[in-house]
Amino acid sequence: MISIEKLTKSYRLKDGRHYVFRDLDLHFPEGANIGIIGPNGAGKSTFLRLLGGIDYPDRGRIRTDKSFSWPLGLQGGFVRHMTGRGNCRMICNLYGLGREVIKEKLELVKTLSGIGHYFEEPVQTYSSGMSGRLGFALSMAFDFDYFLIDEITSVGDAHFKKLAKEALEAKALSSKVIMVSHSMADLRRFCDLGVLIKDGKLTVYEDLDEAITHYLPEKPKITTIAASGPERDLQGLFLDDVEISRSMNSLWQEVEALLLSINQKLALPNFRIEENKAGFYAQLGTVYNQLNDLKKAVQFHLKALTFNPDFVPSLQQLVSLYEQLGRKEDKKQTLEKLGRVAPGNPQYLTEKAKENLAAENREEALRLLEILLDNHPENPEAQSLKAKILFEQNHAEAALHVQANLLKTNPETPAFYLQLGKFLAALGRYKESLMAEWKAASIGLSFPEKKYQMACRTLENLDRSLTF
Repeated sequence: MISIEKLTKSYRLKDGRHYVFRDLDLHFPEGANIGIIGPNGAGKSTFLRLLGGIDYPDRGRIRTDKSFSWPLGLQGGFVRHMTGRGNCRMICNLYGLGREVIKEKLELVKTLSGIGHYFEEPVQTYSSGMSGRLGFALSMAFDFDYFLIDEITSVGDAHFKKLAKEALEAKALSSKVIMVSHSMADLRRFCDLGVLIKDGKLTVYEDLDEAITHYLPEKPKITTIAASGPERDLQGLFLDDVEISRSMNSLWQEVEALLLSINQKLALPNFRIEENKAGFYAQLGTVYNQLNDLKKAVQFHLKALTFNPDFVPSLQQLVSLYEQLGRKEDKKQTLEKLGRVAPGNPQYLTEKAKENLAAENREEALRLLEILLDNHPENPEAQSLKAKILFEQNHAEAALHVQANLLKTNPETPAFYLQLGKFLAALGRYKESLMAEWKAASIGLSFPEKKYQMACRTLENLDRSLTF
């Protein structure tokens, strides 16, 4: 049971008193995971501090028979001159734990936080991210009825974020969460109901999506497949019989939720991008390319160029996208611009080498590739093209040497094994050629999941960089 009775909270400012909440009366449903959303400055973090008992109302009270963690993600709470280990040991002692139990918990905290030798250093030497990770890891070492989380999954690198989500999922088996996040995907992943904080008021929605709808009222237009021709065309292809692994299905659901969250935010008139705008749209274009939506990828890369007309990452990807879409003139113009902006760019040199190869000007193609490889010796596409040209010039052994070196640094690319198989067959090594083809088929199966993992990590960062 969590009930709020006549709660008022304010802060004194230079020009008077600012009221965050005034005479709140609220009751939370029993046993729910709660997602808290609202605009910046609405009082979300203040509300968590009040629940966690590290801040107090002016008047009124919070009645509950539940235990709460300290708010994870907030950076206060540690004794700064003490080490990370010392702070954690002090908390363990406050909870009355025995020596052996404390020893186990300290090792768990050190491992999960991922701060390495800094665990033995004073907290005052930590970055804000390290402090947040230590606080999160320490909280995970204890059991609470509710874990209070303030944007904690935005702290740390990809490895820590993965560990943090796994730890939260494990705790969710016996505990609940009250989570503040700008990421609708995180909220959908962990929460059942939503609380919207806006203009000093808290509104409880028993359906989280309903809370998100009121928070993000304008939804993007989503094009759906008509139930006519295209659906009939898919009949008989046995797509319904395709079994996707549980991990892949979970990954897709996360990607889908992140895309929905980002597109909902982009549809708002007052959204803000908290980083380089060209970079934001370029990354979003890259994700759509990974999802095989080439036209949407082009759309976002062109959007990136409106903020920076010479943005090389988008120019590079547009060259490739236009080629796949058969837009030859657009590809030609974009490639020429890329050459003017960055004449030594690997993508530009590679494409010019391809043009010369198509015109059977192999010597010029090789010359361009050698220029590229002098500065980027491990560029995989350039190595692959060089091997192909050598093979066409009847230098099969030289081609095999280049291709073998290429696979040492790119051991999980099926197309490179297929090309190796051709070189081996030309040398009469048919059994090894078959083995190369077999290797290509076996590793190709793992590619979709890796591709979606990359897309998911990018979308998580993009989703958190959008505010309004």
